[in-house]
Amino acid sequence: MVSYDITHADEDVQGQINDFVALCQKQGIEFIGLTSSGSKEVDEFRHKHNSMFEYYTTDQTTLKTMIRSNPGLMLLQKGVVKAMWHHNDFPTFDEVKKLLK
Repeated sequence: MVSYDITHADEDVQGQINDFVALCQKQGIEFIGLTSSGSKEVDEFRHKHNSMFEYYTTDQTTLKTMIRSNPGLMLLQKGVVKAMWHHNDFPTFDEVKKLLK
């Protein structure tokens, strides 16, 4: 998941993301977050939304180049981008699972 500025991320989708992450974890599929926000903001956000995955920090311009949605979902497999979704079009776990081969 990419959230270039976690303090301005759309919070309405966070419950759906948490459900998605739980299914990923059950299937042994790694799920991480990328953000340019600082550790204090990330910790507050994770606590507020009960996010059960790690966030890694990188440059905001790089993240906006990857995907403009905040948050947005990218599916990577062996270093290849398989698909990307805007938070308004967040996929179901089954839709994503079909793309993994």
